[in-house]
Amino acid sequence: MGAPEIHYVSGAWYIYYSAGTSGTFDNQRTHVLKGSSNIIWDSSWSYAGRIAIPNRDVWAIDSTILVLPSGNYLVYSSWDGANQCLYISQLLTPTTVGNTVKISTPTLSWETIGGNTNEGPQALYHGGRTWIVYSASSCAGTGYQLGRLELTGSDPLSASSWTKYGSPIFTSGNGSYQPGHNGFFLSPSAAQIWMVYHANAVTPGTCDGNRRTMVQAVGWHTDGTPNLGSPRALTDSVPEPV
Repeated sequence: MGAPEIHYVSGAWYIYYSAGTSGTFDNQRTHVLKGSSNIIWDSSWSYAGRIAIPNRDVWAIDSTILVLPSGNYLVYSSWDGANQCLYISQLLTPTTVGNTVKISTPTLSWETIGGNTNEGPQALYHGGRTWIVYSASSCAGTGYQLGRLELTGSDPLSASSWTKYGSPIFTSGNGSYQPGHNGFFLSPSAAQIWMVYHANAVTPGTCDGNRRTMVQAVGWHTDGTPNLGSPRALTDSVPEPV
């Protein structure tokens, strides 16, 4: 089991996670737990089912929920031949989706280090714009880093509505290597957006428990695009979110 995410969908809390056959990375799919209470801390959790994708019910991991005026969408990572790509489906209910569409294939040089990988998608919203920040290249080795897509068209289920930026948005720095598989969260006042991610203390890195969890605030460029900066040094005094 891995990559759990908690989302509030249709008046209830759900945990979306990846799971498959014990002892292998094969047969990974997206599964869902449902909370018993709309107060998350009071919830007990029950199995709600596996998400079966109608037109492509194959290996699918790292699912997240994208929230748009047109509805909710499931965005996830799945293999297509030698490429681990990003796909999107409309979320019909918390545990069912419509047909899926591929929106990103790892083709750029920084997406194919040690493996052709797009995974760990995360939605980011600001100033009326929507991005999907994702992890690129293999998590083992030297290449893991973050890239981004922006929703520039009107139909999120059309690949042509998504524009990929040509350069990574977040890379190794300040003694933290292969930063990736991030998430975003609001500060208590909702005035700030923060990012959580994992990184290695050494390079080449590994895809295991040797990675450390880190957080830092998200900034913004004057053109309205996100500025994730570089990993904060471990010696930095990072203020709490406000």
